[in-house]
Amino acid sequence: MSTRYKRPLASLLAFVLVFSALFTGVDFRSITGGSSALNALEEEQVPEEGNLETTGVETSGEKPGDSLPVVNFTKTASAVAGMVNTWRITLKMEFTGDLKNIVISDKLSKDVKFLSFGDRTGNTNAPTHNDRLIQWSPLTMLNATEMDALASETDPAETSETIEAQTANSSGPPPQQKKTLELNFLIELDNSVLVDQLLKTNDWAKVQYKYLNHKKWESGERTADSPKVNPVLLTVKKIYLDHKDKEIQDNRAFTITITGPEYSRTVNLKGGQFIVLNDIRKIGKYTVTEATVSEGKSDFAIEIKIDGVKKDSFDVLFEEDIKKGKDFL
Repeated sequence: MSTRYKRPLASLLAFVLVFSALFTGVDFRSITGGSSALNALEEEQVPEEGNLETTGVETSGEKPGDSLPVVNFTKTASAVAGMVNTWRITLKMEFTGDLKNIVISDKLSKDVKFLSFGDRTGNTNAPTHNDRLIQWSPLTMLNATEMDALASETDPAETSETIEAQTANSSGPPPQQKKTLELNFLIELDNSVLVDQLLKTNDWAKVQYKYLNHKKWESGERTADSPKVNPVLLTVKKIYLDHKDKEIQDNRAFTITITGPEYSRTVNLKGGQFIVLNDIRKIGKYTVTEATVSEGKSDFAIEIKIDGVKKDSFDVLFEEDIKKGKDFL
């Protein structure tokens, strides 16, 4: 009896679209495309008083108020020929600035870099999604060190663990407040999305926004290329062989487990059955084990083969198939 595996090399599927607004006299907005390792940042000068549209919306069970900025993300899940079956979009924000002008939104540990405000999931049954997918009101975020420093400068009666955020508005934002809205979407794979072992994600992504230019609202948008990826495709098959190496049928099912960096997947297969897995995301060594069963365990020997070779582990070495995103207006 043997267990066989096949594995094309791959790159992690990830795409990040970043929109930044620095609420000072020297403002910039930027986006990046590609993987986190390949992100490139391009800055441009924008008008003084640059600001986001100030319209309150209800999000995460709270109603922040009319002074909070809103960013509209549109057409961010535009699938290619319906190839991508599932999308997930999460909006996050990083905050830095003058502690005296910031109010805490939540008590976070020191190792938390971004605070996620929620996500959307859906199916891309249609070729495009032109409707407005997400409308969020970002909240301010501080790490524990900044929060402790702020608490020492604030009247304890006015401080609590959860306080509605104070953000810039058209009447004149506090100085040196930088807000980064990061739009991440991860597309979970299934076999139907593969073309010659290559998954093509969205052609492009776009963020639309409004900003205040000398007391006049103006619209803008930025777009970025999306990456292409070559996912890990792992085929696990169970085969029963007799003493003459001929395949036989048996009703017993066996438990096969694949473990690796931040990964553990267990499947139960009978003879002749197989399953295709595509959820491996990390570089590193993966080990394959098969559990014995009490019934009839002495009448066979377990043999594991990977790519036709007797061994119980394999290495995932990612090839950089992600193309670097372009940053343009």
